[in-house]
Amino acid sequence: MLLRGARRGGACRGFTLVEGAVVFAVLIVLSGIVLLRISGSADPRNDSAAKASLVVFQDAQLVSLRAGTAPLDADDVMAASSGSSVTFVETTSGGFDEVGVSVDGTIVTGVARSGSDCWMLRLEFEPSPSSPPSWWFLIEGVELCSPAAFGALVFPSDGSGQDPNSPTILD
Repeated sequence: MLLRGARRGGACRGFTLVEGAVVFAVLIVLSGIVLLRISGSADPRNDSAAKASLVVFQDAQLVSLRAGTAPLDADDVMAASSGSSVTFVETTSGGFDEVGVSVDGTIVTGVARSGSDCWMLRLEFEPSPSSPPSWWFLIEGVELCSPAAFGALVFPSDGSGQDPNSPTILD
């Protein structure tokens, strides 16, 4: 009768060379997956900068709304926020300090890229009960950061999207 873990001859053997190689290969694959995941994630500082750029956009739009001249296109926002380090362009954002602006009637959107993520702030100047006055969205892992990337928006009932720290995350 053999005891568990014991071998004939009374000595316990360790891993065989093949077992050790398999364990090593599995660890290498898992390490590679972790590194790819980490390198593809956005830098939190870039996320904060993208949100701050959208707040500059929002402030300019709200000042204009109070003056009765909203919504503003990219050129108008650029003029209204002179002295800011944020650049405002037509529709596509290339970085966290560049806000792409799109105006569609009483709805204006601003987008800011953060690594491979795209942040959007949607402002509705004549809101209805089904569309709140402002909403924050985030799409992770996109190639092009523009309002068109967000497609048809559905406003969730869970309360997410009301502020930049809890955006509605779209797939």
